[in-house]
Amino acid sequence: MRRYVSVLTAFVTALLPLTGQVRDSSAFHWTQLIAPTVLMGSGLAVHYAAHDTWDLRIHDRLGDPDAKRFDFDDVVQYVPVTMVVGLKACGVPSRHHLVDIMIETSISYLTLLAVSSAAKPAFHTLRPNGSNYRSFPSGHTMVSFTGAELTRIEYGWGWGTGAYAVAGGVGFMRIRRNYHWFSDVLMGAGVGILCANVGRWLLPPVHRWLRVDSWNKDTMKPGWRRFLFDEKGAGVALVPVCDPFTGYYGASFAIRF
Repeated sequence: MRRYVSVLTAFVTALLPLTGQVRDSSAFHWTQLIAPTVLMGSGLAVHYAAHDTWDLRIHDRLGDPDAKRFDFDDVVQYVPVTMVVGLKACGVPSRHHLVDIMIETSISYLTLLAVSSAAKPAFHTLRPNGSNYRSFPSGHTMVSFTGAELTRIEYGWGWGTGAYAVAGGVGFMRIRRNYHWFSDVLMGAGVGILCANVGRWLLPPVHRWLRVDSWNKDTMKPGWRRFLFDEKGAGVALVPVCDPFTGYYGASFAIRF
């Protein structure tokens, strides 16, 4: 068990810094594709070529039917995305103001919804517990890793490391509770990181389309303007999140006063 956990930890730790090599927070660069591509490629390779040697062996070592009663991962999966908005409300410096963070987060999770809704029926993989054929990729892992990468993008590796630790714990518990194979979690982590980056890549054109700059000058009341655009003031922000696979709903809710 320790050997497999150590391999996974070292593997992910070595890859994740590659997603943050570019200074411009919204510019596309090929290095941002390295981590998600390797994770998704590894997930596909294990899924198709090493299921018996990796998925089944890791399941035998880590899977625990009694762990089903500990369902904290159903809730903890939303902790990273809550951090994205919550840290901003607490005054933590970020790359973007709150309006852009909310737009970026919404784009990321809409992309996640579209990709995952197509992927699960397409791969039609039986879960380890035999409950259904929606195992590959892991939805909980996608949700948590999207939030973790968004946290890293906005607040850097200081906060991002904590968010990734939570996301990794969610992936581990999906295997532990017999809901997913190791390959499901690898694929879910890669898709989640990719969707977060799609959110930041599409932020500038969506920003221009929504004419966000004009909100600051013409249409917003002073209280909301101060809150959303990093001026001193009070306000409230809410970003809803839906997991289409389990039916769970969540939200990032932030108050500043």
